[in-house]
Amino acid sequence: MIWRIRTEDRTLASAAPSSVVAAAMFSARQAPFTISASLLMALQPLLLTLSKDDDGYFAYSVPSATMFCELMKLAFSLGALALMLFQQPELRSKTISDRPLMEFAQFLVPSLIYFANNNLAFVILQSLDPTTFQLISQTKTIFTGILFRFMLKKRLGIFQWMALFFLACGTACSQIPTASPSSEGDSHGLMLLEASSSAENKTPIPAAVGVGVSLVTALFSSLAGVYNEKLLKGRVFAPIHWQNVQMYIHGFWLNLVFMLIYDGAEIKEKGLLHGYTAIAWAAVVCNAFVGLAVSAVLKYCDNIARVYAHSISLVVVLVVSVPLFGLDPTAQLVLALLLVIASTVQYNIPKTFDDAFDLIPDPVPGEDAKITKA
Repeated sequence: MIWRIRTEDRTLASAAPSSVVAAAMFSARQAPFTISASLLMALQPLLLTLSKDDDGYFAYSVPSATMFCELMKLAFSLGALALMLFQQPELRSKTISDRPLMEFAQFLVPSLIYFANNNLAFVILQSLDPTTFQLISQTKTIFTGILFRFMLKKRLGIFQWMALFFLACGTACSQIPTASPSSEGDSHGLMLLEASSSAENKTPIPAAVGVGVSLVTALFSSLAGVYNEKLLKGRVFAPIHWQNVQMYIHGFWLNLVFMLIYDGAEIKEKGLLHGYTAIAWAAVVCNAFVGLAVSAVLKYCDNIARVYAHSISLVVVLVVSVPLFGLDPTAQLVLALLLVIASTVQYNIPKTFDDAFDLIPDPVPGEDAKITKA
């Protein structure tokens, strides 16, 4: 997908009034981005689970997989940018910012936050079990709403705030029986979470520290998403692929350094591609497209759409896991599914529909008198 969006569409997506948020994440214009992100996010943990060996571990280097993922996103964005500028030469003058070094440095901020959050999973899982970590992580839904309001100056209605609360409850409920890893944001955190939770030797850390760090990572995850949306929409006509190139350059070198530090000795001994199978490569490719899809959602929709895409994908994964991995359907799963569906519908109901819903019409003049006589 080369996301060739008309000028007027880009303007509408990025220049909505600051006082109102249009509930249009499933409109004809925004639905392709939201639905694509949901489907890719749902496919991501399934492929990662299938890429494990018979003992339940990743035979390949997790940091190298993340590095390859960032490299693929960078290569795709460079190719898509070249094609876009060839097909739409009028965009060439809008590609480079007036302050290119400043813009490039700004894209380092969300990259650093994502990178730090992903690696804090090691600290958290030394004091909390994966289920507790995932339950606390659902606070990012509320944090996103708060930052969305104060950083982007977008107002949410009371029913939309209630919808976000129910969404957080639904996604938290979905984690109780399974402790499924989150698929939101960068895939690095997802794989590190599974790798960390299966580690045998852990240094005990007080649970209070784990809870505090979990809340901080949830807040920072929301901050990175909202700040990234602010950057992507800061220059309305800048090609998304150029903005992604700047983001993924930082993501690539950060994860390359981490790979060399964390797995450098093993890679030197066994080779960079040791343990990779067709399924493992499929997981890496899927992870790359998840990042690209999330970027498109932030550019042409908003962070609330990203949150809903993530939550919908979690429920889809749990439902699909019932026949695929033998997961037992539970009351929590059914309740989570109903809460996420109800929250999604509630958030997207326009005010005009609510005003007209179940409206009792005024009686026709004279009808009351006829009824009384009868």
